[in-house]
Amino acid sequence: MRLRETVDHFLSQFRGQRILLYPNPGNAGDCLILTGTVAALDRAGVQYSVIPRQADVTGATVLVGGGGNLVPLYRDISDALERFLPRAARIVILPHTIRGHSRLLRRFNERVVVLCREAESLKYVRRINPHVESALGHDMAFHIDAEHLLARTDLTVRAMPIIEASLATAGLSLDSMRAMPRVRFMRTDIESTGTCSAGHMDLSATLGGVSCVASAEITTFTLLKIVSTARHIETDRLHVAIAAALCGVPCDLHDNSYGKNGAVFAASLSSFANVRLVESSRPANAWDRLTPDERRLSLRRDLRPKRIVKRIGFWARRLEGMVSNSMSSRH
Repeated sequence: MRLRETVDHFLSQFRGQRILLYPNPGNAGDCLILTGTVAALDRAGVQYSVIPRQADVTGATVLVGGGGNLVPLYRDISDALERFLPRAARIVILPHTIRGHSRLLRRFNERVVVLCREAESLKYVRRINPHVESALGHDMAFHIDAEHLLARTDLTVRAMPIIEASLATAGLSLDSMRAMPRVRFMRTDIESTGTCSAGHMDLSATLGGVSCVASAEITTFTLLKIVSTARHIETDRLHVAIAAALCGVPCDLHDNSYGKNGAVFAASLSSFANVRLVESSRPANAWDRLTPDERRLSLRRDLRPKRIVKRIGFWARRLEGMVSNSMSSRH
Protein backbone atom coordinates (compact mmCIF):
# COMPACT_ATOMS: atom_id res chain seq x y z
CA MET A 1 0.00 0.00 0.00
CA ARG A 2 1.29 3.42 -1.00
CA LEU A 3 0.42 4.92 2.38
CA ARG A 4 2.97 2.66 4.07
CA GLU A 5 6.01 3.48 1.95
CA THR A 6 7.51 6.38 3.91
CA VAL A 7 7.39 4.68 7.32
CA ASP A 8 8.44 1.28 5.90
CA HIS A 9 11.50 2.88 4.35
CA PHE A 10 12.33 4.75 7.55
CA LEU A 11 12.01 1.65 9.75
CA SER A 12 14.24 -0.42 7.46
CA GLN A 13 17.31 1.28 8.99
CA PHE A 14 16.58 -0.58 12.25
CA ARG A 15 16.48 -4.06 10.68
CA GLY A 16 18.12 -6.60 12.96
CA GLN A 17 18.30 -4.13 15.83
CA ARG A 18 16.36 -4.19 19.09
CA ILE A 19 14.54 -0.99 19.89
CA LEU A 20 12.11 0.11 22.60
CA LEU A 21 8.48 0.90 21.78
CA TYR A 22 6.34 3.16 23.94
CA PRO A 23 2.74 2.88 22.65
CA ASN A 24 0.33 5.76 22.69
CA PRO A 25 -2.20 5.00 25.45
CA GLY A 26 -5.83 5.70 24.70
CA ASN A 27 -8.93 4.20 23.15
CA ALA A 28 -9.69 1.55 20.53
CA GLY A 29 -8.32 3.80 17.80
CA ASP A 30 -4.95 3.67 19.51
CA CYS A 31 -5.21 -0.13 19.45
CA LEU A 32 -5.39 0.10 15.65
CA ILE A 33 -2.30 2.29 15.73
CA LEU A 34 -0.38 -0.19 17.90
CA THR A 35 -1.46 -3.18 15.78
CA GLY A 36 -0.36 -1.38 12.63
CA THR A 37 2.94 -0.38 14.25
CA VAL A 38 3.72 -3.98 15.21
CA ALA A 39 2.87 -5.12 11.66
CA ALA A 40 5.23 -2.49 10.21
CA LEU A 41 8.04 -3.48 12.59
CA ASP A 42 7.60 -7.16 11.75
CA ARG A 43 7.71 -6.44 8.02
CA ALA A 44 10.87 -4.38 8.50
CA GLY A 45 12.55 -7.14 10.53
CA VAL A 46 12.89 -4.90 13.58
CA GLN A 47 12.99 -6.47 17.03
CA TYR A 48 11.20 -4.48 19.71
CA SER A 49 10.30 -4.47 23.38
CA VAL A 50 7.17 -2.65 24.57
CA ILE A 51 7.96 -0.45 27.55
CA PRO A 52 6.04 1.59 30.15
CA ARG A 53 6.79 5.26 30.70
CA GLN A 54 8.90 4.42 33.78
CA ALA A 55 11.32 2.21 31.81
CA ASP A 56 15.05 2.91 31.75
CA VAL A 57 15.81 4.04 28.19
CA THR A 58 19.43 5.05 28.76
CA GLY A 59 21.40 4.72 25.52
CA ALA A 60 18.48 3.12 23.66
CA THR A 61 16.50 3.94 20.53
CA VAL A 62 12.90 4.65 21.51
CA LEU A 63 9.94 4.63 19.14
CA VAL A 64 7.09 6.71 20.54
CA GLY A 65 3.72 5.50 19.27
CA GLY A 66 1.81 7.59 16.76
CA GLY A 67 -1.61 9.16 17.21
CA GLY A 68 -3.22 12.37 18.37
CA ASN A 69 -1.87 12.64 21.90
CA LEU A 70 0.72 15.39 21.42
CA VAL A 71 -1.89 18.16 21.60
CA PRO A 72 -2.88 20.46 24.49
CA LEU A 73 -5.83 18.23 25.46
CA TYR A 74 -3.52 15.41 26.60
CA ARG A 75 -0.19 14.94 28.36
CA ASP A 76 0.61 11.21 28.09
CA ILE A 77 3.07 11.48 25.21
CA SER A 78 4.54 14.81 26.30
CA ASP A 79 5.19 13.46 29.81
CA ALA A 80 6.86 10.37 28.34
CA LEU A 81 9.04 12.51 26.07
CA GLU A 82 10.06 14.68 29.01
CA ARG A 83 11.30 11.53 30.71
CA PHE A 84 12.96 9.95 27.65
CA LEU A 85 14.71 13.04 26.24
CA PRO A 86 17.67 13.23 28.68
CA ARG A 87 18.37 9.48 28.56
CA ALA A 88 17.62 7.98 25.14
CA ALA A 89 20.27 7.81 22.43
CA ARG A 90 17.59 8.42 19.82
CA ILE A 91 13.85 9.11 19.82
CA VAL A 92 11.51 8.64 16.88
CA ILE A 93 7.98 10.00 17.22
CA LEU A 94 5.83 7.93 14.87
CA PRO A 95 3.20 9.74 12.75
CA HIS A 96 1.42 12.15 15.03
CA THR A 97 -0.91 15.11 15.03
CA ILE A 98 0.91 17.88 16.90
CA ARG A 99 -0.46 21.10 18.32
CA GLY A 100 0.85 23.18 21.23
CA HIS A 101 3.62 21.81 23.52
CA SER A 102 5.94 24.41 22.00
CA ARG A 103 8.38 24.41 24.95
CA LEU A 104 8.87 20.67 24.56
CA LEU A 105 9.28 20.92 20.78
CA ARG A 106 12.00 23.54 21.18
CA ARG A 107 14.00 21.09 23.29
CA PHE A 108 14.16 18.52 20.48
CA ASN A 109 17.69 18.15 19.09
CA GLU A 110 19.60 16.01 16.59
CA ARG A 111 18.66 12.86 18.53
CA VAL A 112 14.95 13.31 17.78
CA VAL A 113 12.97 12.55 14.62
CA VAL A 114 9.37 13.73 14.32
CA LEU A 115 6.99 12.13 11.84
CA CYS A 116 3.74 14.04 11.32
CA ARG A 117 0.64 12.45 9.88
CA GLU A 118 -0.63 15.60 8.17
CA ALA A 119 0.72 18.82 6.67
CA GLU A 120 -0.60 21.19 9.33
CA SER A 121 1.38 19.39 12.05
CA LEU A 122 4.54 19.32 9.96
CA LYS A 123 4.26 23.04 9.25
CA TYR A 124 3.76 23.73 12.96
CA VAL A 125 6.75 21.60 14.06
CA ARG A 126 9.06 23.23 11.51
CA ARG A 127 7.96 26.68 12.58
CA ILE A 128 8.52 26.00 16.28
CA ASN A 129 11.78 24.07 15.79
CA PRO A 130 13.23 24.35 12.27
CA HIS A 131 16.32 22.37 13.27
CA VAL A 132 14.65 19.10 14.31
CA GLU A 133 14.43 16.33 11.69
CA SER A 134 10.80 16.07 10.60
CA ALA A 135 8.80 14.52 7.78
CA LEU A 136 5.32 13.39 6.74
CA GLY A 137 4.18 9.83 7.39
CA HIS A 138 0.67 8.39 7.20
CA ASP A 139 -1.17 7.12 10.29
CA MET A 140 0.19 3.77 11.51
CA ALA A 141 -3.26 2.14 11.32
CA PHE A 142 -2.84 2.00 7.53
CA HIS A 143 -0.21 -0.71 8.09
CA ILE A 144 -2.95 -3.17 9.12
CA ASP A 145 -3.92 -5.91 6.66
CA ALA A 146 -7.62 -5.84 7.52
CA GLU A 147 -8.62 -8.74 5.26
CA HIS A 148 -5.97 -11.03 6.74
CA LEU A 149 -6.80 -10.02 10.31
CA LEU A 150 -10.56 -10.58 9.90
CA ALA A 151 -9.91 -14.05 8.45
CA ARG A 152 -8.16 -15.29 11.61
CA THR A 153 -10.35 -17.83 13.40
CA ASP A 154 -8.45 -17.50 16.70
CA LEU A 155 -9.34 -13.81 16.91
CA THR A 156 -12.93 -14.52 15.87
CA VAL A 157 -13.42 -16.93 18.77
CA ARG A 158 -11.95 -14.52 21.31
CA ALA A 159 -13.57 -11.36 19.98
CA MET A 160 -17.18 -12.41 19.30
CA PRO A 161 -18.30 -12.33 22.97
CA ILE A 162 -16.74 -8.85 23.28
CA ILE A 163 -18.48 -7.69 20.10
CA GLU A 164 -21.89 -8.96 21.24
CA ALA A 165 -21.56 -7.44 24.73
CA SER A 166 -20.28 -4.09 23.44
CA LEU A 167 -23.02 -3.67 20.85
CA ALA A 168 -25.68 -4.77 23.34
CA THR A 169 -24.89 -1.73 25.53
CA ALA A 170 -26.30 0.41 22.71
CA GLY A 171 -29.14 -1.96 21.84
CA LEU A 172 -27.33 -3.11 18.70
CA SER A 173 -26.14 -6.40 17.27
CA LEU A 174 -24.30 -7.40 14.11
CA ASP A 175 -27.60 -8.58 12.62
CA SER A 176 -29.43 -5.34 13.42
CA MET A 177 -26.55 -3.30 12.00
CA ARG A 178 -26.75 -5.19 8.70
CA ALA A 179 -30.37 -4.06 8.37
CA MET A 180 -29.67 -0.39 9.16
CA PRO A 181 -29.08 2.01 6.24
CA ARG A 182 -26.62 4.02 8.36
CA VAL A 183 -24.86 3.57 11.72
CA ARG A 184 -23.62 6.63 13.59
CA PHE A 185 -20.50 6.14 15.73
CA MET A 186 -20.06 9.62 17.25
CA ARG A 187 -17.63 10.66 19.96
CA THR A 188 -18.85 11.76 23.39
CA ASP A 189 -15.65 13.28 24.77
CA ILE A 190 -13.83 16.60 24.78
CA GLU A 191 -12.97 16.40 21.05
CA SER A 192 -16.61 16.46 19.98
CA THR A 193 -17.61 19.68 18.23
CA GLY A 194 -21.11 19.46 19.65
CA THR A 195 -22.56 20.26 16.21
CA CYS A 196 -23.54 16.66 15.37
CA SER A 197 -26.63 14.92 16.71
CA ALA A 198 -26.24 11.92 18.99
CA GLY A 199 -24.93 8.67 17.58
CA HIS A 200 -25.86 5.07 18.20
CA MET A 201 -22.69 4.63 20.28
CA ASP A 202 -19.16 5.94 20.79
CA LEU A 203 -17.44 2.85 19.44
CA SER A 204 -13.83 3.80 20.13
CA ALA A 205 -14.55 4.65 23.76
CA THR A 206 -16.76 1.58 24.36
CA LEU A 207 -14.18 -0.95 23.18
CA GLY A 208 -11.45 0.20 25.58
CA GLY A 209 -7.83 1.14 25.10
CA VAL A 210 -4.23 -0.03 24.92
CA SER A 211 -2.87 -2.39 27.57
CA CYS A 212 -0.60 -4.76 25.60
CA VAL A 213 0.06 -5.88 22.02
CA ALA A 214 -2.13 -9.01 22.30
CA SER A 215 -5.17 -7.21 23.70
CA ALA A 216 -4.73 -4.38 21.19
CA GLU A 217 -4.93 -6.94 18.38
CA ILE A 218 -8.21 -8.31 19.75
CA THR A 219 -9.64 -4.81 20.09
CA THR A 220 -8.50 -4.03 16.54
CA PHE A 221 -10.27 -7.13 15.25
CA THR A 222 -13.38 -6.16 17.22
CA LEU A 223 -13.51 -2.64 15.79
CA LEU A 224 -12.82 -3.83 12.23
CA LYS A 225 -15.48 -6.56 12.48
CA ILE A 226 -18.15 -4.12 13.70
CA VAL A 227 -17.26 -1.51 11.10
CA SER A 228 -17.11 -4.06 8.26
CA THR A 229 -20.65 -5.21 9.11
CA ALA A 230 -22.23 -1.78 8.60
CA ARG A 231 -23.73 -0.72 5.28
CA HIS A 232 -22.82 2.95 5.80
CA ILE A 233 -21.09 4.76 8.68
CA GLU A 234 -21.22 8.31 9.93
CA THR A 235 -18.57 9.27 12.49
CA ASP A 236 -16.30 11.92 13.94
CA ARG A 237 -13.89 9.25 15.21
CA LEU A 238 -10.81 9.27 12.97
CA HIS A 239 -9.97 5.60 13.40
CA VAL A 240 -13.52 4.47 12.80
CA ALA A 241 -13.17 6.24 9.45
CA ILE A 242 -9.76 4.63 8.86
CA ALA A 243 -11.26 1.22 9.69
CA ALA A 244 -14.05 1.93 7.20
CA ALA A 245 -11.45 2.87 4.58
CA LEU A 246 -9.55 -0.37 5.15
CA CYS A 247 -12.76 -2.44 4.98
CA GLY A 248 -14.28 -0.66 1.98
CA VAL A 249 -17.35 0.56 3.90
CA PRO A 250 -18.89 3.90 2.82
CA CYS A 251 -18.18 6.49 5.50
CA ASP A 252 -19.06 10.13 6.16
CA LEU A 253 -16.42 11.72 8.40
CA HIS A 254 -17.07 14.84 10.47
CA ASP A 255 -14.22 16.92 11.84
CA ASN A 256 -13.24 16.96 15.52
CA SER A 257 -12.83 19.99 17.77
CA TYR A 258 -9.38 21.09 16.54
CA GLY A 259 -9.30 20.00 12.91
CA LYS A 260 -7.43 16.70 13.22
CA ASN A 261 -9.89 14.70 11.13
CA GLY A 262 -9.95 17.19 8.30
CA ALA A 263 -6.16 17.37 8.21
CA VAL A 264 -5.72 13.58 8.12
CA PHE A 265 -8.47 13.29 5.51
CA ALA A 266 -6.55 15.71 3.28
CA ALA A 267 -3.28 13.82 3.83
CA SER A 268 -4.50 10.22 3.60
CA LEU A 269 -8.21 9.38 3.63
CA SER A 270 -9.01 11.48 0.56
CA SER A 271 -7.38 8.73 -1.50
CA PHE A 272 -10.18 6.31 -0.52
CA ALA A 273 -13.27 6.65 -2.70
CA ASN A 274 -15.54 5.28 0.04
CA VAL A 275 -14.68 7.99 2.62
CA ARG A 276 -16.13 11.50 2.42
CA LEU A 277 -15.37 14.51 4.62
CA VAL A 278 -18.55 16.28 5.73
CA GLU A 279 -18.18 20.04 5.68
CA SER A 280 -18.97 21.44 9.12
CA SER A 281 -21.86 23.84 9.62
CA ARG A 282 -19.76 25.57 12.25
CA PRO A 283 -18.66 29.01 10.99
CA ALA A 284 -14.96 29.44 10.32
CA ASN A 285 -13.18 31.33 13.06
CA ALA A 286 -9.52 32.27 12.90
CA TRP A 287 -9.28 32.24 16.70
CA ASP A 288 -10.53 28.62 16.79
CA ARG A 289 -7.72 27.57 14.45
CA LEU A 290 -4.99 28.90 16.77
CA THR A 291 -3.24 26.57 19.18
CA PRO A 292 -3.38 27.50 22.89
CA ASP A 293 0.26 28.61 22.71
CA GLU A 294 -0.56 30.87 19.77
CA ARG A 295 -3.56 32.31 21.62
CA ARG A 296 -1.47 33.11 24.69
CA LEU A 297 1.17 34.75 22.49
CA SER A 298 -1.50 36.83 20.76
CA LEU A 299 -2.96 37.93 24.09
CA ARG A 300 0.46 38.83 25.48
CA ARG A 301 1.16 40.89 22.35
CA ASP A 302 -2.20 42.67 22.66
CA LEU A 303 -1.53 43.49 26.31
CA ARG A 304 1.84 45.19 25.75
CA PRO A 305 1.72 48.84 27.00
CA LYS A 306 2.65 50.34 23.63
CA ARG A 307 0.00 48.26 21.87
CA ILE A 308 -2.64 49.20 24.45
CA VAL A 309 -1.83 52.91 24.03
CA LYS A 310 -1.98 52.49 20.26
CA ARG A 311 -5.37 50.78 20.45
CA ILE A 312 -6.74 53.44 22.82
CA GLY A 313 -5.59 56.11 20.38
CA PHE A 314 -7.22 54.25 17.48
CA TRP A 315 -10.59 53.99 19.24
CA ALA A 316 -10.34 57.60 20.52
CA ARG A 317 -9.92 58.81 16.94
CA ARG A 318 -12.81 56.61 15.81
CA LEU A 319 -15.04 58.01 18.57
CA GLU A 320 -13.97 61.57 17.77
CA GLY A 321 -14.83 61.04 14.14
CA MET A 322 -18.23 59.56 15.00
CA VAL A 323 -19.06 62.52 17.26
CA SER A 324 -17.92 64.99 14.60
CA ASN A 325 -20.03 63.32 11.92
CA SER A 326 -23.02 63.33 14.23
CA MET A 327 -22.62 67.04 14.99
CA SER A 328 -22.26 67.84 11.28
CA SER A 329 -25.42 65.97 10.38
CA ARG A 330 -27.40 68.10 12.82
CA HIS A 331 -26.40 71.40 11.15
